[in-house]
Amino acid sequence: MPGLIDSTWKLGPTGWFTGGTLLAVLSLVVLADHFFQSKGENG
Repeated sequence: MPGLIDSTWKLGPTGWFTGGTLLAVLSLVVLADHFFQSKGENG
């Protein structure tokens, strides 16, 4: 698995773009989850 990750990052801009997109999607999911959770607690 580490070899696969290394080759992905070595792609340069494409690797950074893929990693950045993955990170952005993950952040949005976490933020949305937190938002709905706090919204539910407040009624």
